[in-house]
Amino acid sequence: MMFDLGWIIGASEGRLASGPAAGTVAGFATDSRHKADGWLFVALKGERVDGHDYLEDAYGNGARAALVSRIPDRVPAGMSVVLTDDALVALGKVAAMHRRRFDLPVIGVTGSAGKTTTKDMTAAVLSRRYKVLRTVGNLNGEIGCPLTLLGLEPDHQVAVIEMAMRGAGQIRNLADIALPKKGIVTIVGSMHMEFLGSKEGIAKAKAELVEALPPDGLAILNMDDDMVYAMRSVSRCPWLSYGFRQGSDLTAADVSYDKDGSTFGIRLSEKAKALLGLDMDEIEGVRVPFAGSHQVRNALAATCAGLSEGVDPDDIRAALADFRPSAMRMCVKHALAGFDVLDDTYNANPESVPAAADSAMALAAGKPLYLVLGGMVELGATSLMMHHELGGKLAKLPVGGIVTMGALGHGIFEGLVAAGYKNAVHTDTHEEAAEKIVRVAPKDALVLVKGSRSIGMDKVVAILTGITESAH
Repeated sequence: MMFDLGWIIGASEGRLASGPAAGTVAGFATDSRHKADGWLFVALKGERVDGHDYLEDAYGNGARAALVSRIPDRVPAGMSVVLTDDALVALGKVAAMHRRRFDLPVIGVTGSAGKTTTKDMTAAVLSRRYKVLRTVGNLNGEIGCPLTLLGLEPDHQVAVIEMAMRGAGQIRNLADIALPKKGIVTIVGSMHMEFLGSKEGIAKAKAELVEALPPDGLAILNMDDDMVYAMRSVSRCPWLSYGFRQGSDLTAADVSYDKDGSTFGIRLSEKAKALLGLDMDEIEGVRVPFAGSHQVRNALAATCAGLSEGVDPDDIRAALADFRPSAMRMCVKHALAGFDVLDDTYNANPESVPAAADSAMALAAGKPLYLVLGGMVELGATSLMMHHELGGKLAKLPVGGIVTMGALGHGIFEGLVAAGYKNAVHTDTHEEAAEKIVRVAPKDALVLVKGSRSIGMDKVVAILTGITESAH
């Protein structure tokens, strides 16, 4: 979609500082290396790099306009430069104005874990009936969310927007930009404890999505998580719960797991049937192509969102059966040593690691299971304690061996040893971790590899599978 420069100046509340006053741009990016014709470069100042130093590079890669917080020393003569008080805030203002051009429902998704898979499942379900805009990759924060919304086109009928945060007020700000009508909250975990101090603080920050929903909206809440379920008290709109607990409005029933996935039914409460306009008690024979209770839970949330937008239950069944996870999320690959690798290296926190292990046990279906684990970041003062506790939990699992890696991973190792687990090995590097697991895991094993994104456990997967591209 083309954006008029004059409209951008007005929406950003900026002024043209230099360059042509008229024209259009074909899109927005914050990376000067982005290559396209006629795009707008948003110059942001980070901890290590200042985008204002790269206007010439952006111009060389096709940018013809820039949104800036200050005038750089060197500005290409042909580039329209829009000066604002804060380029990041201005980006949000432009995205908010663009979103308001469209009369379509936005479904916001947040939570400490599971939000990306839930977002992707929800988009897959809705795509059976509608043209859907969804968050791609990790464009889910104060930069990515506006960039995603700026991708709205006239033919879009619904948007599914993932909302991440690192502090209080950030989800409220994203909601002010996106105007979600419906919201899904997955779980409240310990990630971001470093910034919010407690799980209660994290819950309050996640609840900002529920608080932002309009009276005619819908909150979709995980009843299996007490802190999420409690968010119904701050909702101005109707709410529905989902989960395994009796009393959930969408309840998983007759769940079974095998090496290829999970099969279950979805029982609907009278409240759900009334709110969703359905005349059925259960959606039977639902299947997702990976095992694990948390994946079933994600599918329940996506189903609720789909039903609320009028997607037929048969189409929901088909969408979930055909669903494929994003890269580095529960992807099975084959190692050169002969065993299978379960790549779940996108991220990790104290809640998602046991959930991934649960899925891996179901997927292994009796085969030997081994774990290769890096550490978990952003846990603040509780980090060492939480790594120890995780080791204690994992020590109880029927796992053939566990390899930990790195300084944070050593906390998991210590917890394993303290709990009496005998088959734990600690390593310092990705190469050592790969070498150790090759030595101990038999050829018929399943090896789960997981850790926080910044730990780079995908490098271990790359070494094991011989696909070096995944290490970059």
